[in-house]
Amino acid sequence: MADTGLVLCGTGANISGSGTDWSNPSNITSESNYADATLQKDGGLSDYLRATNFSFSLPSGATIDGVEVQIHKAGETVSQYDEYVYLVEGGSIISGSENKAQSTSWVESTPATSTYGGSSDTWNCSLSDTIVNSSTFGVQIMAEHQGGLANRWARVYWIKVKVYYTEGGTTYQTLASAAGSGVATAINKTSRRAECTSSGNVSAVTTAKQIDSADGDGSGLLLSIKHEGMIYRYGIKDQALAAQWHGTIMEVDPVKLSLPTRHGGFLKVSAGQVRFVPSAFGGVEPWSIDVWPPPKELDAIFRCKSTDQQGVAKLFEGKLYRESVSEKDVVYDVYIPSYTETIGAGISLASWSTPDSTLINFFEKVCDVLGLTLDSSKATADPPTLDHNLSNERLVIDLASEVAAFCCHLFWVADGILYLQDMSVSNGSLSLKNPNDFFRSPAYTDEIPVNRVVAGTHKFEGTEYPYGVDYTLSANYTGNDSQLQRIYELVNGQWAEVPVPAESGCGEFVPGKQVTLHDARLAVPSETIINMRGVSYDFIKSSVKIAGHCLMNEL
Repeated sequence: MADTGLVLCGTGANISGSGTDWSNPSNITSESNYADATLQKDGGLSDYLRATNFSFSLPSGATIDGVEVQIHKAGETVSQYDEYVYLVEGGSIISGSENKAQSTSWVESTPATSTYGGSSDTWNCSLSDTIVNSSTFGVQIMAEHQGGLANRWARVYWIKVKVYYTEGGTTYQTLASAAGSGVATAINKTSRRAECTSSGNVSAVTTAKQIDSADGDGSGLLLSIKHEGMIYRYGIKDQALAAQWHGTIMEVDPVKLSLPTRHGGFLKVSAGQVRFVPSAFGGVEPWSIDVWPPPKELDAIFRCKSTDQQGVAKLFEGKLYRESVSEKDVVYDVYIPSYTETIGAGISLASWSTPDSTLINFFEKVCDVLGLTLDSSKATADPPTLDHNLSNERLVIDLASEVAAFCCHLFWVADGILYLQDMSVSNGSLSLKNPNDFFRSPAYTDEIPVNRVVAGTHKFEGTEYPYGVDYTLSANYTGNDSQLQRIYELVNGQWAEVPVPAESGCGEFVPGKQVTLHDARLAVPSETIINMRGVSYDFIKSSVKIAGHCLMNEL
Protein backbone atom coordinates (compact mmCIF):
# COMPACT_ATOMS: atom_id res chain seq x y z
CA MET A 1 0.00 0.00 0.00
CA ALA A 2 1.24 3.47 -0.89
CA ASP A 3 0.20 6.82 0.51
CA THR A 4 0.41 10.49 -0.41
CA GLY A 5 1.88 11.61 2.88
CA LEU A 6 0.14 14.30 4.90
CA VAL A 7 -0.67 17.19 2.58
CA LEU A 8 -1.74 20.65 3.72
CA CYS A 9 -4.84 22.03 1.99
CA GLY A 10 -4.39 24.68 -0.68
CA THR A 11 -7.77 26.35 -0.18
CA GLY A 12 -9.77 27.17 2.93
CA ALA A 13 -13.32 28.51 2.62
CA ASN A 14 -16.34 29.34 4.75
CA ILE A 15 -19.49 27.66 3.40
CA SER A 16 -22.35 30.00 4.26
CA GLY A 17 -25.25 28.44 6.15
CA SER A 18 -27.31 29.03 9.25
CA GLY A 19 -24.32 29.04 11.60
CA THR A 20 -21.64 31.56 12.44
CA ASP A 21 -19.15 32.47 9.72
CA TRP A 22 -15.50 31.45 9.93
CA SER A 23 -13.23 34.49 9.76
CA ASN A 24 -10.04 34.27 7.70
CA PRO A 25 -10.73 30.74 6.41
CA SER A 26 -7.73 30.91 4.06
CA ASN A 27 -5.44 30.90 7.10
CA ILE A 28 -5.77 27.12 7.36
CA THR A 29 -3.57 26.77 4.25
CA SER A 30 -0.51 27.62 6.37
CA GLU A 31 0.61 26.62 9.84
CA SER A 32 1.25 30.15 11.10
CA ASN A 33 -2.28 31.44 11.79
CA TYR A 34 -5.88 30.28 12.20
CA ALA A 35 -9.49 30.60 11.08
CA ASP A 36 -11.89 31.42 13.90
CA ALA A 37 -15.62 31.48 14.58
CA THR A 38 -17.58 32.87 17.55
CA LEU A 39 -20.15 30.28 18.60
CA GLN A 40 -23.39 31.24 20.32
CA LYS A 41 -24.05 29.70 23.73
CA ASP A 42 -26.47 26.82 24.25
CA GLY A 43 -25.81 24.79 21.11
CA GLY A 44 -24.61 27.48 18.72
CA LEU A 45 -23.14 26.13 15.48
CA SER A 46 -20.56 27.39 13.03
CA ASP A 47 -20.83 27.28 9.26
CA TYR A 48 -18.80 24.58 7.53
CA LEU A 49 -15.08 25.29 7.21
CA ARG A 50 -14.04 23.53 4.01
CA ALA A 51 -10.48 22.50 3.07
CA THR A 52 -9.79 21.52 -0.57
CA ASN A 53 -7.16 21.75 -3.31
CA PHE A 54 -4.64 19.22 -2.00
CA SER A 55 -3.02 18.74 -5.44
CA PHE A 56 -3.01 14.95 -5.17
CA SER A 57 -1.77 13.01 -8.22
CA LEU A 58 -2.64 9.39 -7.56
CA PRO A 59 -1.84 7.04 -10.45
CA SER A 60 -4.62 6.16 -12.85
CA GLY A 61 -6.65 3.16 -11.75
CA ALA A 62 -5.51 3.34 -8.12
CA THR A 63 -7.73 1.74 -5.49
CA ILE A 64 -8.38 4.03 -2.53
CA ASP A 65 -7.79 2.08 0.68
CA GLY A 66 -8.34 4.84 3.22
CA VAL A 67 -8.35 8.56 3.97
CA GLU A 68 -6.78 10.10 7.06
CA VAL A 69 -7.63 13.67 8.05
CA GLN A 70 -5.76 15.71 10.66
CA ILE A 71 -7.25 18.96 12.01
CA HIS A 72 -5.24 21.25 14.31
CA LYS A 73 -7.76 23.15 16.44
CA ALA A 74 -8.57 24.73 19.80
CA GLY A 75 -11.60 25.97 21.77
CA GLU A 76 -11.93 28.85 24.21
CA THR A 77 -13.26 26.45 26.86
CA VAL A 78 -13.89 22.71 27.06
CA SER A 79 -17.44 23.18 25.75
CA GLN A 80 -16.55 23.29 22.02
CA TYR A 81 -17.14 20.06 20.07
CA ASP A 82 -17.24 18.64 16.54
CA GLU A 83 -20.72 18.69 15.08
CA TYR A 84 -19.99 17.31 11.59
CA VAL A 85 -16.85 16.19 9.75
CA TYR A 86 -17.39 14.99 6.15
CA LEU A 87 -15.45 14.31 2.97
CA VAL A 88 -16.44 16.59 0.08
CA GLU A 89 -15.94 16.78 -3.67
CA GLY A 90 -17.45 18.92 -6.39
CA GLY A 91 -18.83 21.41 -3.88
CA SER A 92 -20.87 18.98 -1.75
CA ILE A 93 -20.59 16.11 0.71
CA ILE A 94 -19.60 12.89 -1.05
CA SER A 95 -22.52 10.46 -1.22
CA GLY A 96 -22.52 8.08 1.74
CA SER A 97 -19.76 9.90 3.63
CA GLU A 98 -19.80 9.07 7.33
CA ASN A 99 -19.83 11.83 9.88
CA LYS A 100 -16.51 11.48 11.67
CA ALA A 101 -17.29 14.03 14.40
CA GLN A 102 -15.60 13.01 17.66
CA SER A 103 -17.27 13.11 21.07
CA THR A 104 -14.30 14.64 22.88
CA SER A 105 -14.20 18.40 23.38
CA TRP A 106 -11.70 20.67 21.68
CA VAL A 107 -8.65 21.28 23.88
CA GLU A 108 -9.08 24.47 25.88
CA SER A 109 -7.02 27.41 24.53
CA THR A 110 -4.08 25.22 23.40
CA PRO A 111 -4.20 23.95 19.79
CA ALA A 112 -4.10 20.17 19.42
CA THR A 113 -4.39 17.78 16.49
CA SER A 114 -7.34 15.40 16.04
CA THR A 115 -7.11 12.50 13.58
CA TYR A 116 -10.12 11.20 11.63
CA GLY A 117 -10.26 8.07 9.48
CA GLY A 118 -7.17 6.01 8.68
CA SER A 119 -5.34 3.69 6.31
CA SER A 120 -8.30 1.32 5.83
CA ASP A 121 -11.18 3.76 6.31
CA THR A 122 -12.88 5.15 3.18
CA TRP A 123 -15.56 6.93 5.24
CA ASN A 124 -18.21 4.69 3.57
CA CYS A 125 -17.56 6.50 0.26
CA SER A 126 -16.94 5.09 -3.21
CA LEU A 127 -13.64 6.87 -3.86
CA SER A 128 -11.50 6.79 -7.00
CA ASP A 129 -8.27 8.37 -8.18
CA THR A 130 -10.33 10.83 -10.24
CA ILE A 131 -12.26 12.01 -7.16
CA VAL A 132 -9.20 12.28 -4.95
CA ASN A 133 -7.12 14.06 -7.61
CA SER A 134 -9.86 16.66 -8.10
CA SER A 135 -9.05 20.14 -6.78
CA THR A 136 -12.52 20.13 -5.14
CA PHE A 137 -11.82 17.01 -3.05
CA GLY A 138 -11.35 17.63 0.65
CA VAL A 139 -12.97 17.77 4.07
CA GLN A 140 -15.27 20.12 5.92
CA ILE A 141 -15.92 20.60 9.64
CA MET A 142 -18.69 22.27 11.66
CA ALA A 143 -18.21 23.19 15.32
CA GLU A 144 -20.75 23.39 18.18
CA HIS A 145 -20.70 25.27 21.52
CA GLN A 146 -22.45 23.22 24.23
CA GLY A 147 -21.87 25.65 27.12
CA GLY A 148 -24.55 27.96 28.44
CA LEU A 149 -22.59 30.79 30.11
CA ALA A 150 -21.43 32.92 27.17
CA ASN A 151 -20.47 32.90 23.50
CA ARG A 152 -17.09 31.24 22.88
CA TRP A 153 -14.53 31.15 20.07
CA ALA A 154 -13.37 28.08 18.13
CA ARG A 155 -10.19 28.06 16.05
CA VAL A 156 -8.82 25.82 13.29
CA TYR A 157 -5.15 26.29 12.52
CA TRP A 158 -4.68 23.86 9.63
CA ILE A 159 -6.18 20.82 7.92
CA LYS A 160 -4.13 18.03 6.33
CA VAL A 161 -5.14 14.89 4.44
CA LYS A 162 -3.31 11.65 3.68
CA VAL A 163 -4.73 9.19 1.14
CA TYR A 164 -3.75 5.50 1.25
CA TYR A 165 -4.00 3.63 -2.05
CA THR A 166 -3.01 0.55 -4.02
CA GLU A 167 -1.88 1.18 -7.57
CA GLY A 168 -4.27 -0.25 -10.15
CA GLY A 169 -3.99 -3.47 -12.03
CA THR A 170 -4.98 -5.03 -15.32
CA THR A 171 -7.37 -7.90 -15.96
CA TYR A 172 -6.93 -10.21 -18.95
CA GLN A 173 -9.69 -12.26 -20.48
CA THR A 174 -8.29 -15.70 -21.31
CA LEU A 175 -9.86 -17.55 -24.21
CA ALA A 176 -9.40 -21.24 -24.94
CA SER A 177 -10.18 -23.33 -28.01
CA ALA A 178 -9.88 -27.08 -28.49
CA ALA A 179 -9.62 -29.53 -31.37
CA GLY A 180 -10.62 -33.20 -31.24
CA SER A 181 -12.97 -34.84 -28.79
CA GLY A 182 -12.14 -32.84 -25.73
CA VAL A 183 -12.67 -29.65 -23.76
CA ALA A 184 -10.29 -26.77 -22.99
CA THR A 185 -10.98 -24.21 -20.28
CA ALA A 186 -9.17 -21.09 -19.07
CA ILE A 187 -9.63 -18.55 -16.30
CA ASN A 188 -9.32 -14.78 -16.47
CA LYS A 189 -5.99 -13.66 -15.04
CA THR A 190 -4.17 -10.57 -13.82
CA SER A 191 -1.23 -11.68 -15.93
CA ARG A 192 -0.91 -11.97 -19.69
CA ARG A 193 0.49 -15.47 -19.26
CA ALA A 194 -2.57 -17.57 -19.95
CA GLU A 195 -3.18 -20.95 -18.35
CA CYS A 196 -5.27 -23.70 -19.93
CA THR A 197 -6.56 -27.05 -18.70
CA SER A 198 -7.82 -29.69 -21.10
CA SER A 199 -9.35 -33.16 -21.09
CA GLY A 200 -9.94 -35.85 -23.67
CA ASN A 201 -8.28 -36.24 -27.07
CA VAL A 202 -7.55 -32.56 -27.49
CA SER A 203 -5.02 -29.98 -28.55
CA ALA A 204 -5.77 -26.64 -26.96
CA VAL A 205 -4.80 -23.03 -27.66
CA THR A 206 -5.13 -20.08 -25.30
CA THR A 207 -4.92 -16.35 -25.89
CA ALA A 208 -5.08 -13.45 -23.46
CA LYS A 209 -6.74 -10.12 -24.16
CA GLN A 210 -6.62 -7.08 -21.90
CA ILE A 211 -10.19 -6.08 -21.10
CA ASP A 212 -10.27 -3.72 -18.10
CA SER A 213 -10.35 0.09 -18.04
CA ALA A 214 -6.56 0.16 -18.14
CA ASP A 215 -6.59 -0.82 -21.80
CA GLY A 216 -3.17 -0.47 -23.43
CA ASP A 217 0.14 -2.27 -22.96
CA GLY A 218 1.39 0.26 -20.41
CA SER A 219 5.07 -0.49 -21.02
CA GLY A 220 7.76 2.14 -20.74
CA LEU A 221 7.92 5.45 -18.96
CA LEU A 222 4.83 7.08 -17.47
CA LEU A 223 5.74 10.64 -16.51
CA SER A 224 3.29 12.70 -14.43
CA ILE A 225 4.04 16.42 -14.59
CA LYS A 226 2.48 18.98 -12.27
CA HIS A 227 2.25 22.62 -13.32
CA GLU A 228 0.11 25.28 -11.65
CA GLY A 229 -2.10 22.65 -9.99
CA MET A 230 -2.71 20.67 -13.20
CA ILE A 231 -1.48 17.13 -13.88
CA TYR A 232 -0.19 16.22 -17.35
CA ARG A 233 0.49 12.59 -18.26
CA TYR A 234 3.18 11.94 -20.85
CA GLY A 235 4.89 8.84 -22.18
CA ILE A 236 7.11 7.62 -24.99
CA LYS A 237 3.99 6.65 -26.93
CA ASP A 238 0.25 7.18 -26.60
CA GLN A 239 -1.19 4.90 -23.93
CA ALA A 240 -4.91 4.49 -23.30
CA LEU A 241 -4.74 3.39 -19.68
CA ALA A 242 -7.34 4.37 -17.10
CA ALA A 243 -6.25 7.89 -18.07
CA GLN A 244 -4.73 8.91 -21.39
CA TRP A 245 -0.95 9.21 -21.53
CA HIS A 246 0.28 11.23 -24.50
CA GLY A 247 3.37 10.23 -26.46
CA THR A 248 5.31 13.48 -26.20
CA ILE A 249 8.64 12.06 -24.96
CA MET A 250 11.14 11.65 -27.77
CA GLU A 251 14.02 10.37 -25.68
CA VAL A 252 14.88 9.74 -22.04
CA ASP A 253 18.15 8.67 -20.46
CA PRO A 254 18.12 5.46 -18.43
CA VAL A 255 17.03 5.76 -14.81
CA LYS A 256 19.48 4.02 -12.50
CA LEU A 257 19.56 2.92 -8.88
CA SER A 258 23.09 2.05 -7.80
CA LEU A 259 25.22 1.51 -4.70
CA PRO A 260 28.48 3.35 -3.99
CA THR A 261 30.20 0.10 -2.98
CA ARG A 262 29.64 -3.60 -3.39
CA HIS A 263 29.23 -3.95 0.36
CA GLY A 264 26.40 -1.46 0.78
CA GLY A 265 25.52 2.20 1.29
CA PHE A 266 22.88 4.57 -0.05
CA LEU A 267 21.09 3.18 -3.11
CA LYS A 268 20.75 6.46 -4.99
CA VAL A 269 18.61 7.31 -8.00
CA SER A 270 20.29 8.99 -10.96
CA ALA A 271 18.79 10.20 -14.23
CA GLY A 272 19.95 12.37 -17.11
CA GLN A 273 17.61 14.17 -19.47
CA VAL A 274 14.12 13.98 -20.93
CA ARG A 275 13.52 15.29 -24.46
CA PHE A 276 9.96 16.34 -25.40
CA VAL A 277 8.35 17.21 -28.70
CA PRO A 278 7.76 21.01 -28.74
CA SER A 279 3.98 20.55 -29.06
CA ALA A 280 3.95 19.35 -25.44
CA PHE A 281 3.96 23.05 -24.54
CA GLY A 282 2.21 26.24 -25.52
CA GLY A 283 -1.32 24.88 -25.70
CA VAL A 284 -0.65 23.52 -29.19
CA GLU A 285 -2.70 20.43 -28.34
CA PRO A 286 -5.59 20.16 -25.86
CA TRP A 287 -3.40 18.07 -23.56
CA SER A 288 -0.26 20.23 -23.79
CA ILE A 289 1.03 22.54 -21.05
CA ASP A 290 -0.38 25.92 -21.97
CA VAL A 291 2.81 27.94 -21.38
CA TRP A 292 5.32 29.30 -23.89
CA PRO A 293 8.26 29.36 -23.66
CA PRO A 294 8.18 26.06 -21.76
CA PRO A 295 8.40 26.48 -17.97
CA LYS A 296 11.92 26.62 -16.62
CA GLU A 297 11.06 24.18 -13.82
CA LEU A 298 8.51 21.37 -13.53
CA ASP A 299 7.60 18.86 -10.81
CA ALA A 300 7.62 15.29 -12.11
CA ILE A 301 6.90 11.76 -10.91
CA PHE A 302 8.59 8.94 -12.84
CA ARG A 303 6.57 5.73 -13.05
CA CYS A 304 6.50 2.65 -15.23
CA LYS A 305 4.09 -0.18 -15.93
CA SER A 306 4.58 -3.27 -18.04
CA THR A 307 2.34 -5.77 -19.75
CA ASP A 308 2.84 -8.48 -17.15
CA GLN A 309 2.79 -6.29 -14.07
CA GLN A 310 -0.34 -5.85 -12.03
CA GLY A 311 0.47 -2.38 -10.76
CA VAL A 312 2.23 0.81 -11.69
CA ALA A 313 5.71 1.16 -10.20
CA LYS A 314 6.68 4.57 -8.87
CA LEU A 315 10.38 5.11 -9.40
CA PHE A 316 10.98 8.55 -7.87
CA GLU A 317 9.90 12.17 -7.72
CA GLY A 318 12.10 14.96 -8.99
CA LYS A 319 12.47 18.28 -10.73
CA LEU A 320 12.78 18.92 -14.44
CA TYR A 321 14.95 21.97 -15.20
CA ARG A 322 14.86 23.34 -18.73
CA GLU A 323 18.13 22.87 -20.60
CA SER A 324 17.25 23.98 -24.13
CA VAL A 325 14.41 24.86 -26.52
CA SER A 326 14.54 24.46 -30.30
CA GLU A 327 12.24 23.82 -33.22
CA LYS A 328 13.03 20.11 -32.87
CA ASP A 329 12.75 19.48 -29.15
CA VAL A 330 12.53 20.78 -25.60
CA VAL A 331 15.14 19.26 -23.29
CA TYR A 332 14.97 19.09 -19.50
CA ASP A 333 17.64 17.91 -17.06
CA VAL A 334 16.38 15.66 -14.26
CA TYR A 335 17.25 16.54 -10.68
CA ILE A 336 16.65 14.26 -7.71
CA PRO A 337 15.90 15.85 -4.32
CA SER A 338 19.02 16.01 -2.14
CA TYR A 339 19.59 16.19 1.61
CA THR A 340 21.71 19.11 2.83
CA GLU A 341 21.63 18.54 6.61
CA THR A 342 25.08 18.27 8.20
CA ILE A 343 26.74 16.85 11.32
CA GLY A 344 29.60 18.82 12.84
CA ALA A 345 33.27 17.98 13.28
CA GLY A 346 34.33 16.36 16.56
CA ILE A 347 30.97 14.71 17.23
CA SER A 348 31.02 11.18 18.60
CA LEU A 349 28.61 8.78 16.90
CA ALA A 350 28.28 6.96 20.23
CA SER A 351 26.68 10.06 21.77
CA TRP A 352 24.93 11.41 18.65
CA SER A 353 22.40 8.56 18.51
CA THR A 354 20.32 7.68 21.57
CA PRO A 355 19.43 5.77 23.69
CA ASP A 356 22.47 3.74 22.57
CA SER A 357 24.95 3.75 19.72
CA THR A 358 23.81 0.77 17.67
CA LEU A 359 23.33 0.94 13.92
CA ILE A 360 19.52 1.00 14.30
CA ASN A 361 19.59 3.90 16.75
CA PHE A 362 22.01 5.74 14.49
CA PHE A 363 19.56 5.47 11.59
CA GLU A 364 16.67 6.51 13.81
CA LYS A 365 18.63 9.70 14.48
CA VAL A 366 19.42 10.08 10.76
CA CYS A 367 15.71 9.84 9.93
CA ASP A 368 14.85 12.33 12.67
CA VAL A 369 17.32 14.85 11.19
CA LEU A 370 16.24 14.25 7.58
CA GLY A 371 12.50 14.18 8.33
CA LEU A 372 12.07 10.53 7.32
CA THR A 373 10.51 7.42 8.85
CA LEU A 374 12.74 4.39 9.40
CA ASP A 375 11.81 0.87 8.29
CA SER A 376 14.44 -1.44 9.79
CA SER A 377 12.40 -4.65 9.48
CA LYS A 378 15.05 -6.15 7.19
CA ALA A 379 18.07 -4.84 9.09
CA THR A 380 20.26 -7.14 11.18
CA ALA A 381 18.74 -8.53 14.36
CA ASP A 382 22.07 -7.89 16.13
CA PRO A 383 23.08 -4.39 15.02
CA PRO A 384 26.75 -3.48 15.51
CA THR A 385 27.71 -0.73 17.96
CA LEU A 386 29.24 2.42 16.47
CA ASP A 387 32.37 4.01 17.91
CA HIS A 388 33.83 6.88 15.89
CA ASN A 389 34.57 10.59 16.22
CA LEU A 390 34.15 12.78 13.16
CA SER A 391 37.22 14.72 12.11
CA ASN A 392 35.32 16.96 9.67
CA GLU A 393 31.80 18.29 9.16
CA ARG A 394 29.83 15.88 6.98
CA LEU A 395 26.53 15.69 5.16
CA VAL A 396 24.32 13.39 7.21
CA ILE A 397 23.25 11.40 4.12
CA ASP A 398 26.89 10.80 3.08
CA LEU A 399 27.88 9.73 6.58
CA ALA A 400 24.86 7.42 6.73
CA SER A 401 25.91 5.85 3.42
CA GLU A 402 29.43 5.15 4.71
CA VAL A 403 28.19 3.76 8.04
CA ALA A 404 25.67 1.49 6.30
CA ALA A 405 28.34 0.23 3.89
CA PHE A 406 30.79 -0.42 6.74
CA CYS A 407 28.09 -2.44 8.52
CA CYS A 408 27.23 -4.27 5.25
CA HIS A 409 23.77 -2.73 4.90
CA LEU A 410 22.12 -0.87 2.07
CA PHE A 411 19.34 1.68 2.29
CA TRP A 412 17.05 3.60 -0.02
CA VAL A 413 14.40 6.30 0.41
CA ALA A 414 10.88 6.13 -1.05
CA ASP A 415 7.82 8.23 -0.17
CA GLY A 416 9.37 9.58 3.02
CA ILE A 417 10.52 6.17 4.32
CA LEU A 418 14.15 5.10 4.68
CA TYR A 419 14.41 1.32 4.18
CA LEU A 420 17.46 -0.20 5.88
CA GLN A 421 18.40 -3.73 4.83
CA ASP A 422 21.14 -6.17 5.74
CA MET A 423 23.05 -7.27 2.63
CA SER A 424 22.52 -10.92 3.62
CA VAL A 425 18.71 -10.57 3.77
CA SER A 426 16.31 -11.01 0.85
CA ASN A 427 13.57 -8.50 0.08
CA GLY A 428 11.23 -10.94 -1.64
CA SER A 429 11.93 -13.25 -4.57
CA LEU A 430 11.43 -13.41 -8.33
CA SER A 431 11.84 -16.33 -10.72
CA LEU A 432 13.17 -15.90 -14.26
CA LYS A 433 13.51 -19.60 -14.98
CA ASN A 434 12.29 -19.28 -18.56
CA PRO A 435 15.23 -18.16 -20.78
CA ASN A 436 12.78 -15.92 -22.65
CA ASP A 437 12.43 -13.88 -19.47
CA PHE A 438 15.81 -12.28 -20.14
CA PHE A 439 17.41 -11.03 -23.37
CA ARG A 440 20.68 -12.94 -23.25
CA SER A 441 23.04 -14.68 -20.86
CA PRO A 442 24.02 -12.43 -17.97
CA ALA A 443 27.47 -10.87 -17.77
CA TYR A 444 29.26 -12.59 -14.88
CA THR A 445 32.18 -10.57 -13.52
CA ASP A 446 34.63 -10.46 -10.63
CA GLU A 447 36.47 -7.41 -9.35
CA ILE A 448 40.24 -7.29 -8.87
CA PRO A 449 40.86 -9.70 -5.96
CA VAL A 450 41.20 -8.16 -2.53
CA ASN A 451 43.72 -9.59 -0.08
CA ARG A 452 43.25 -7.24 2.87
CA VAL A 453 40.49 -4.93 4.06
CA VAL A 454 42.05 -2.04 5.96
CA ALA A 455 40.33 0.56 8.15
CA GLY A 456 42.78 2.73 10.10
CA THR A 457 44.81 0.50 12.39
CA HIS A 458 42.39 -2.39 11.88
CA LYS A 459 42.57 -4.97 9.12
CA PHE A 460 41.30 -8.34 7.96
CA GLU A 461 43.63 -10.44 5.80
CA GLY A 462 42.23 -13.37 3.86
CA THR A 463 44.02 -16.48 2.64
CA GLU A 464 42.34 -17.00 -0.76
CA TYR A 465 44.08 -14.26 -2.73
CA PRO A 466 47.58 -13.54 -1.34
CA TYR A 467 48.36 -11.77 -4.62
CA GLY A 468 45.37 -9.43 -4.21
CA VAL A 469 45.24 -5.72 -3.43
CA ASP A 470 44.38 -3.79 -0.28
CA TYR A 471 40.84 -2.43 0.03
CA THR A 472 41.10 0.69 2.19
CA LEU A 473 38.18 2.30 4.01
CA SER A 474 38.09 5.95 5.06
CA ALA A 475 37.15 5.12 8.67
CA ASN A 476 36.40 2.28 11.05
CA TYR A 477 32.94 3.05 12.40
CA THR A 478 32.85 0.25 14.99
CA GLY A 479 36.41 0.59 16.26
CA ASN A 480 37.17 -3.12 15.82
CA ASP A 481 37.57 -5.84 13.17
CA SER A 482 34.01 -7.21 13.45
CA GLN A 483 32.80 -5.97 10.06
CA LEU A 484 35.98 -6.28 7.99
CA GLN A 485 35.59 -9.98 7.14
CA ARG A 486 32.04 -9.44 5.81
CA ILE A 487 33.29 -6.58 3.67
CA TYR A 488 36.11 -8.83 2.40
CA GLU A 489 33.59 -11.49 1.37
CA LEU A 490 31.28 -9.04 -0.39
CA VAL A 491 33.94 -7.20 -2.40
CA ASN A 492 35.32 -10.57 -3.56
CA GLY A 493 31.87 -11.93 -4.42
CA GLN A 494 30.82 -12.77 -7.97
CA TRP A 495 28.65 -10.19 -9.74
CA ALA A 496 26.05 -10.50 -12.50
CA GLU A 497 24.21 -8.10 -14.77
CA VAL A 498 21.03 -9.36 -16.42
CA PRO A 499 19.14 -7.53 -19.20
CA VAL A 500 15.43 -8.27 -18.84
CA PRO A 501 12.47 -7.32 -21.09
CA ALA A 502 10.25 -4.68 -19.53
CA GLU A 503 7.33 -7.08 -19.95
CA SER A 504 8.74 -9.10 -17.04
CA GLY A 505 7.38 -6.41 -14.77
CA CYS A 506 9.27 -3.22 -13.91
CA GLY A 507 7.62 -3.11 -10.51
CA GLU A 508 9.17 -6.49 -9.65
CA PHE A 509 12.67 -5.04 -9.52
CA VAL A 510 13.07 -3.69 -6.01
CA PRO A 511 16.29 -3.39 -3.98
CA GLY A 512 17.50 -6.49 -2.21
CA LYS A 513 15.14 -8.88 -4.02
CA GLN A 514 16.49 -12.37 -4.73
CA VAL A 515 16.18 -13.30 -8.42
CA THR A 516 16.56 -16.86 -9.68
CA LEU A 517 17.19 -17.64 -13.36
CA HIS A 518 18.06 -20.73 -15.39
CA ASP A 519 20.84 -19.86 -17.81
CA ALA A 520 20.88 -22.50 -20.56
CA ARG A 521 23.14 -20.44 -22.80
CA LEU A 522 26.28 -21.30 -20.84
CA ALA A 523 28.52 -24.25 -21.74
CA VAL A 524 27.00 -26.02 -18.74
CA PRO A 525 23.38 -24.99 -18.03
CA SER A 526 23.30 -23.29 -14.66
CA GLU A 527 20.98 -21.86 -12.07
CA THR A 528 22.00 -18.38 -10.98
CA ILE A 529 20.71 -16.66 -7.85
CA ILE A 530 21.18 -12.90 -7.86
CA ASN A 531 20.70 -10.58 -4.91
CA MET A 532 19.71 -7.29 -6.52
CA ARG A 533 21.98 -4.39 -5.64
CA GLY A 534 21.00 -2.09 -8.49
CA VAL A 535 18.70 -1.65 -11.47
CA SER A 536 18.69 0.41 -14.65
CA TYR A 537 15.54 1.22 -16.66
CA ASP A 538 16.13 1.88 -20.37
CA PHE A 539 12.72 3.06 -21.56
CA ILE A 540 13.77 3.64 -25.16
CA LYS A 541 14.95 0.03 -25.55
CA SER A 542 12.12 -1.22 -23.30
CA SER A 543 14.52 -3.14 -21.11
CA VAL A 544 15.61 -3.39 -17.50
CA LYS A 545 19.07 -4.37 -16.35
CA ILE A 546 19.42 -5.78 -12.85
CA ALA A 547 22.77 -6.20 -11.12
CA GLY A 548 24.01 -7.76 -7.91
CA HIS A 549 25.95 -10.45 -6.14
CA CYS A 550 25.30 -13.89 -7.55
CA LEU A 551 25.78 -17.56 -6.84
CA MET A 552 25.97 -19.99 -9.80
CA ASN A 553 25.13 -23.70 -9.54
CA GLU A 554 25.09 -26.41 -12.23
CA LEU A 555 21.55 -27.47 -13.11
